[in-house]
Amino acid sequence: MAGTGEMSESAFLVEPNPTSGQFKIHYYLLKDEAASWAIYDAIGHFINNGNLVQDSSFSTFEIGSNQNSIYTFLVETSSGKKMHWKISLVK
Repeated sequence: MAGTGEMSESAFLVEPNPTSGQFKIHYYLLKDEAASWAIYDAIGHFINNGNLVQDSSFSTFEIGSNQNSIYTFLVETSSGKKMHWKISLVK
């Protein structure tokens, strides 16, 4: 709907990348939409997971206790949209 000021789909931005340990995901979820996240290391081992908060615009994540590597950050919304980012950890 043009002119309503509402976005038609969820939006996400991950920064900084590369990171020295802490990164943020800035996001917009549609009304009544939920999203879950998960982090995996370079060989697919599970690191952590959780849910994004509907009434927020960003979440901060910490992977600095892990080894320098590439990590996969996955997000899946309740509407079925799936996204992933490769996060480089460089200490």
